[in-house]
Amino acid sequence: MTSTGRNTFVGIVAGTGVLLLVGAYEKPTTTPTMQEEMKSYDTTPLEDEGPRMVPRSARTAAHKEALRRLAVKRAAEAKWREEAVRPKLELLQATATSDAHRLTVTGRIRNNSSNDYRLVTVRFHVYDAQGNRVGSALGTIVGLKSGEVWKFRALYLGANAARYRLHEIAGF
Repeated sequence: MTSTGRNTFVGIVAGTGVLLLVGAYEKPTTTPTMQEEMKSYDTTPLEDEGPRMVPRSARTAAHKEALRRLAVKRAAEAKWREEAVRPKLELLQATATSDAHRLTVTGRIRNNSSNDYRLVTVRFHVYDAQGNRVGSALGTIVGLKSGEVWKFRALYLGANAARYRLHEIAGF
C-alpha cells in the first residue's frame, strides 16, 4: 500500500501475475494566482530562439527591438519567396494577327520584380504550317518600372507565318 496525500492506491499481486489497483484520485486544481501569473507571461520567441517565458512587465526596449527585427525579417522572407515563385517579367496575354506578308503578336508583360529595367525585349519564334521555324517576332521597350505593365507589339516580316511560340523575355 502506498499513500500520496489524498490519493491512496493499493496494489495486490495475485498468483496469476495480475496487478490490481484500487484507490481514488483527485484532479489537482490550479490556484487563481497561478492562472493570473501565467497570463502575465509572454511566450513570443526572440530572434532565432524557441518559445521563451518573459514576464510582460520585464519586457525591455531590447526585447521589443528584437521582436520588431524578427517581424521585418519574416516580411522580407515572405516577399522573397513570392518573388522567387513568380517570374520577374511575366507574359500576361498574347494574341496574333497575320496577313500574307507579316505576323504581329500583341499582348501585355508585367514587371513583377522590384527592379526597374532600362530595356526589355520579347521574342517569339514563328513557324509555318508544317511546323518549321521560319523566323522570329521581336518587340522592345526602353524603360519598364517595377510593377508596370507593358503593352507590346512584336513584328515578324515574312510570308508563311502560321503560328508562334514565346521564346524569351529579357530585361536589362
